Amino acid sequence: MNGRQIFLLGILLLGSGCASMWRSGPLQAAFDDEAGETKQLIRLGHYQQAIDQLNQILEMDPENEQARFLRGLAYQNMEDFPSAIRDYEAILKKNPKSAKANYNLGMIFAHKLEDLDRAIAYFDRFLSLDPDHTQARSVAATMRAMDEQRQSEKIAEAQLQVQLNELIATENSNERREKLIPLIRLYPELSILYYMAGKTYEGEGNI
Repeated sequence: MNGRQIFLLGILLLGSGCASMWRSGPLQAAFDDEAGETKQLIRLGHYQQAIDQLNQILEMDPENEQARFLRGLAYQNMEDFPSAIRDYEAILKKNPKSAKANYNLGMIFAHKLEDLDRAIAYFDRFLSLDPDHTQARSVAATMRAMDEQRQSEKIAEAQLQVQLNELIATENSNERREKLIPLIRLYPELSILYYMAGKTYEGEGNI
């Protein structure tokens, strides 16, 4: 009986209520073969094929952390980040000490979704769980850079708020307009500046 046949036998046993055999003996070896195959599929870029196989494994064994991690990795490589996050967070719900899941979540939030607060939180857990990991120094450097960026953004937000307050307090329309134009160039995505500019021109009768 080859590995695939053993694996299929495992499906029948699970369907008969013999799930306790899943993680022992030949069935475990069969799963190891399947895991190795899905890893190879991911390395080769066949992400959907890997996900389809992992879905079958997880249907039979929803608690299989390795299969869920590999599926999260495949989703991550496909840039389906919501699905990857769901798998990694499901792992952490059962096993908060999974350094790999914390690391991958940190990478997603740091480099793909640009959520610095969540990235730093996951990276911090990763370092506390595996401080000797080969990526520990790189992660620590990334965290320092993100923390500096976060502090800079907070300072910039505070400065902008001061400038907005000054604009609101400026009664002379010419002065307000002179202050608004440079701010619009600096923050072209900030809708409140366009509103204030429009109200300024409206007040001048410049429809």
